[in-house]
Amino acid sequence: MIPSGSVVWFPGVGWDEVTGTDRLLATEVSRQRPVLWVDPPVPLQHWLRTEGLRGLLRPVRCIRRSPSLVTIRTVGPPWPNRRATWRLSSWRAGRAARAALRRTGPRPTVEVVATPQPRPRTGGTRVYYATDDFAAGAALLRIDPARLAGWEHRQLTDARVRLAISPALARRWSETGHDSLVLPNGCDPGLRRRVATASRPEGFRLSGPVAGVVGQLSPRLDLALLEAVADAGLSLLLVGPLDPALEPARAAALLARERVQWVGRQPVERLPGYLAAMDVGLTPYRRTAFNEASIPLKTLEYLAAGVPVVSTPLPALDLLPAGLVTTAGTPEAFAEAAALAAAGPPAGWPERSLAWARENSWGARADTLLAAADEHGGLAPVRPAWH
Repeated sequence: MIPSGSVVWFPGVGWDEVTGTDRLLATEVSRQRPVLWVDPPVPLQHWLRTEGLRGLLRPVRCIRRSPSLVTIRTVGPPWPNRRATWRLSSWRAGRAARAALRRTGPRPTVEVVATPQPRPRTGGTRVYYATDDFAAGAALLRIDPARLAGWEHRQLTDARVRLAISPALARRWSETGHDSLVLPNGCDPGLRRRVATASRPEGFRLSGPVAGVVGQLSPRLDLALLEAVADAGLSLLLVGPLDPALEPARAAALLARERVQWVGRQPVERLPGYLAAMDVGLTPYRRTAFNEASIPLKTLEYLAAGVPVVSTPLPALDLLPAGLVTTAGTPEAFAEAAALAAAGPPAGWPERSLAWARENSWGARADTLLAAADEHGGLAPVRPAWH
């Protein structure tokens, strides 16, 4: 049952895809209110690949992930970002959500849209939460920039509450007349304890000092920084799926090095073991408009885990207390900073990073989101998210 006072969540990725901001925040929100999570419709060709023809007889899957969180997965049209199909894809997502809500009675009080793609209304205060500067990332997302800009304008116009992942994104929105609240990524302060008691990961073969990267290995990363770290004599541990678009030949050469180990995508429960194996965590982002409007989740996970951090300079790092993260912009400086950090954090850093993690938990972020939605309470007008 999804009773009154619930939250409908339209994420940017499916529940079983990479665990990111959407899933972590929605899980924490579900500790306070029931959550109905609506996966983006699965393109028909992918649905057939995983479910087979018989899967078309049951085009909607409802799974209870916890007593207060239910996910919905439904089949959608192929190529959902094309002009001819995105409206149908959006309609499918809304239809699945409304069908689930009809079975459970009263309408929700909060509706979170964390994707630039329009989503039909289901009721409640609409919150638009941009977990990235989607417009700046059009090329990376493989979506026509003009279409993405139009989607964003519609989302900003329809939302009662606008949440931006970073100050840079909030400033861009303000230039178009849209006020917003900055809601950065959070972290799990309990990760520190799990890392301290974690066992050595099975198959781990690197000798120290070990520099690590957690998360998707995508074109957002600057391979020159990772190559410099490996050239400096540090072992390199890479934890996460590899995007084929990440300079294939160059990435393959890096992964082939003797002191580099790529373990692919790992279940969340294994992450503490890999973090425990790291002497320093890296955030080697390119200097792009898309990246500079972000606050990488991996950076905060390293802090929560008690792993010293070296990152490329990003504006959102100004949100952190001075000295928690070391920044370096060139390959040589980045490698030097990584080697220094791997030798051990300065005095007082473990205590300061843990205190920061406790103040910036996912629970605190959930409190902020719900408080902002409640302040604009009442049911927003029901209308389509496109015209």
